[in-house]
Amino acid sequence: MFFVYRVNKLDIFLNIVIEIIKNDLSCNFFQSEIFLIEDNKTEKWVKLMLSKYFGVFGNIKCYSANDFVWKLCSYIFSENVISYRSFSYTMLTWKIMKILSCLFEKKEHSIFSTYLCMNQDEYKCFQFSKKMALLFNKYMIFRPDWLVVWEKGELVDGISSIYQNWQALLWREVIKITKSLGDSVFHIANFYKKFTSVLGKKFKKSSKIPKRIFVFGIPSGLILSYLRDISYYIDIHLLFIDPCVCVEFEDFGREFFDFDNICCDCFYFDHQKIQYSLLKYDFYTKRKLKNFFLFSWKKLRKECLTLLFSTLRHFHKIDLLQELEDNTSILSIIKNDIFIDQNYSEEKFFKNNEKVKSDNIKKRILSRKDHSFNLHICYNIQKEIEVLYNTLLNMMLNDSKLRPEDILVMAPDINLYISEIEKIFNNVDSQYCIPYSISDQKIEYAHSIFFAFLKLLRLPNSECIAESVLELLELSCIADNFSIKLDDIDLIRHWVFESGIRWGINNDIYNELMLPVFNKNTWEFGLNRMLLGYSIDNIQCSWDGIYPYSQCRGEDLELIGCLSKFIFKLNYWRKYLFRKRMLEEWESFFFKITHDFFCFNSDVEKYFIVLKGYWNDILYSGLIVKYNKPISIELIYDELVNRLNDGKVYQKFLGGGINFCSLFSNFSFSFKVIYLIGINEIMYPKKSLLVNFDLMKGNMRCGDFFEKKSDRYFFLNLILGAEKFLYISCTENFYGVSYSYPSVIVNELLEYISYNFCLSGDENVDEKISIFHVKRHLCHIHMNVSYMIEKEFSYKEFKKEYKDVFIKKKNKEKKNRSVFFQDICVSNSLIIPFSSLQYFYSHPIRAWFKERLSIFYGNFFKFQKYESFFVDYLTRYKLNDYLLFSLLNGKNGNFIYEVANGIGMLPYNSFGKVYWEKQYANMLFLAKKIQKYKLTIPKTLEINLDIFNFKIIGFLPFVRENGLLRWKPKKLTLKDILLLWLEHLVYCASGGVGESRLFGVNKKWVFRSLSCNEAKELLVPFLLGYQRGIITPLFLVYDLAEVWLSSCFDRKSRKINWDKNIQNKSINSLILSWYGNSWNRGANKDLYLYKMIKNLNNEYIEVIISEAEQYLFPLLFFKK
Repeated sequence: MFFVYRVNKLDIFLNIVIEIIKNDLSCNFFQSEIFLIEDNKTEKWVKLMLSKYFGVFGNIKCYSANDFVWKLCSYIFSENVISYRSFSYTMLTWKIMKILSCLFEKKEHSIFSTYLCMNQDEYKCFQFSKKMALLFNKYMIFRPDWLVVWEKGELVDGISSIYQNWQALLWREVIKITKSLGDSVFHIANFYKKFTSVLGKKFKKSSKIPKRIFVFGIPSGLILSYLRDISYYIDIHLLFIDPCVCVEFEDFGREFFDFDNICCDCFYFDHQKIQYSLLKYDFYTKRKLKNFFLFSWKKLRKECLTLLFSTLRHFHKIDLLQELEDNTSILSIIKNDIFIDQNYSEEKFFKNNEKVKSDNIKKRILSRKDHSFNLHICYNIQKEIEVLYNTLLNMMLNDSKLRPEDILVMAPDINLYISEIEKIFNNVDSQYCIPYSISDQKIEYAHSIFFAFLKLLRLPNSECIAESVLELLELSCIADNFSIKLDDIDLIRHWVFESGIRWGINNDIYNELMLPVFNKNTWEFGLNRMLLGYSIDNIQCSWDGIYPYSQCRGEDLELIGCLSKFIFKLNYWRKYLFRKRMLEEWESFFFKITHDFFCFNSDVEKYFIVLKGYWNDILYSGLIVKYNKPISIELIYDELVNRLNDGKVYQKFLGGGINFCSLFSNFSFSFKVIYLIGINEIMYPKKSLLVNFDLMKGNMRCGDFFEKKSDRYFFLNLILGAEKFLYISCTENFYGVSYSYPSVIVNELLEYISYNFCLSGDENVDEKISIFHVKRHLCHIHMNVSYMIEKEFSYKEFKKEYKDVFIKKKNKEKKNRSVFFQDICVSNSLIIPFSSLQYFYSHPIRAWFKERLSIFYGNFFKFQKYESFFVDYLTRYKLNDYLLFSLLNGKNGNFIYEVANGIGMLPYNSFGKVYWEKQYANMLFLAKKIQKYKLTIPKTLEINLDIFNFKIIGFLPFVRENGLLRWKPKKLTLKDILLLWLEHLVYCASGGVGESRLFGVNKKWVFRSLSCNEAKELLVPFLLGYQRGIITPLFLVYDLAEVWLSSCFDRKSRKINWDKNIQNKSINSLILSWYGNSWNRGANKDLYLYKMIKNLNNEYIEVIISEAEQYLFPLLFFKK
């Protein structure tokens, strides 16, 4: 018997399941209970709930409906009669690949020329084969009648022959190749009649048939037909989650479907008649159902019920819809509207098809304290998760009964948010740490072995750029295999950068790309330099044109050997992967490469088994099909990536704490709080991309699955699942999209609320104003500012006083957003190392991040990728520094050129020579100017100063009798000059007498000698600035300050010109310098400044100008 349960809560159906199992004493104790569930989350929930009730409940098996029907057919019949494997996705893919190769050999491929471009491109053929395999699997479920017609050598009427001809031909070829392999030609589509004809006899003989089956959701038409026929012999209990109590579909179904005339041996019915009837039937004239908002969301419900009534002949319908008790909050009212399918204010807009005045109908009142539904619009993903954490923490502080496991957070793709979730939720005080679990994580992110293996498969297309190779070594599963500790990676990275390695294993890379052999900057070149540096501890000596890298010492030899072994393995497998190979060779390849690169332990082993399973599954079908053509690794790589993207980690769902997961169509759970993140237009509803030769696209039937309909219907169930709160958030900037709008579903819900509700106190205001007030109450916009500015505290610095601070500042107006940190009580007496003072003033914002927040983004080496005809800034600085140092020490120019060229610092051939001559002339000119003042031998001055309750200690190097002499092989900036000014003040305050000079490529800067007291007095602002800057950020931004000062400083009067027009021009230049342009890198590219100043407004500009006037103006005033 077929039982259909219509419920609006999953708990209700589960209680029925428990009662059925508990009361059936005649059931075989050892026989498994069968559940047909399409998603893993519902499966886990069912198992947990049954175990919770029965204590122990392990005799349960869960299948998807499609898999169960295949298994049932193999139970009743034998594998020789019907085989799931013969028409699986991978088997069909390889069969179509074999068919295409045969067609090319016979020159019968003109029919496929549109898609394969008249050439036998194996990658295109493989892509085409995968698309057709998916399409044929889809036809088996949704259009089985077409496949039956095609197998007879006929065409389906009413379908365009443009695409049908070659698809029918291809399907017949698939059947033919299946026969040749000795497999059964029966599949789930053409097996139905045979199934029904012998069903009764086989059911009586088979002992593997369950006594009952529980089905969650309505399956497709073909699968439903199989279940319908099975229901004559066993009980089928089908659950349908229905958010609405109205039953118009039953009356509609009885009116349009003649169940008595449906033949038992045929499940096909007149779809066109049904669709026409649906369009013809006017629910809003025959029934008082006026919620058009819900009508657009319930299309999938309509199709599911239509399919159910049209397929089932005899069934028991049991309605167990539970009415809602609470009807006070806006969320509960919306849920009640969905339940009874009504629109409170619909009569206001349509009354006898004529629009009437809004004053005739009074809207429902929305309390200003009602926050059961909210929409958060955030600047970016990081802000979105910060708001999420803040909102949930506030909820739990205000409601002691709310537990983390009562909260569900869902996103269209949770993988986009994992890094931000872990960063924010893990980086708080332990007292306010909220437990959470993340499911639906892509399996390729579960362990680094997946990333590493995919990267190795891409070796033929890789140019082995330094950064890319080091990424592999940074993975512990590879580093351990080559006896390289993770602590050694930074040292290796330094060696690689300094030795000039850029790309390519050896000179073969030049031959592959048909480039002239340069014999520089490859891994082989760099390793030779390292080994030579161990043998020859003198950079001036060369061997075979290679100059040693002298920083590798005796104890580093073992590490160099490990690195060399790793590079050798990369080179070997890169050459191996270049060739096309037979499937048998690729099968053995997996074992060899994994054991060459990976160190297997208990953690890696379990993921290795998963990876091996995917690899074997891809190749096994091709071997069974006897595909005998060599293929490239790209085909296997492409399919492996798809498998890993589809693979998910589900076991953490309902594992305790806040549940993070991706949105799924079969949602039917209840949580006190449901929070949706990332509900943007580009992400939700999902865009389904149909191939242009999909014949279903122009021939729709009821029961066809479409993602947009499914997403809308899911949203209805999700609203019903939120017991107390439903929060939705979206972002303005979503992964490169400058402005991303909220989902259309969110807009529809917002419009529905704004037209059906008005805020308390707005009963008599104009309707447009009322709508605006409702939307403003529901929507919360989070500005483009740092989280610390908006909430006036950092999520990294939650203290015990969090609750009091939050409550006090919750309703407080933020008058000045620039000042957002509370001063910390610091002793007036402070010992300051001079090196710390220099480090602070080299970048005050960076120093604040490091000292106050313990955040340091690091000085990462930026490797140059290829040989080029120009030199980047860092390499140019290193070259000029080496050149200037050599010239000042009397080295010959030709010798300097040989060394610079030998260590790979110069561009290729004559380009390098031309560049060298230009840099040599500049540095020679600078060296001659410096030589005039290098008259005495420098010494180191010890610093021990007491100034205004501060004590400065340290050392001042390279002090000469005539003062300080410094040089930079680049253009001088205000930062360089300020650091010289600090040294000059300390030098004079320590009793030094003399001028301080700084030479650069563009200019020379000289400070006159100062008295001891004058120097100490000028040092005080810098010491106070250091003390203040460690506590609150000191906005001394050199690039912006230099642009502003250069525009408004009067060199004649040595004063700042405060004329309004001059200042406007200077500020405009400052703003342009912040954003930058194509030839000038903007200051906002600095990561520290970007994190601190998200939006350069007038308040920030005033602070930057004020700091520049205080700290940088003296440099211009005291310049000699």
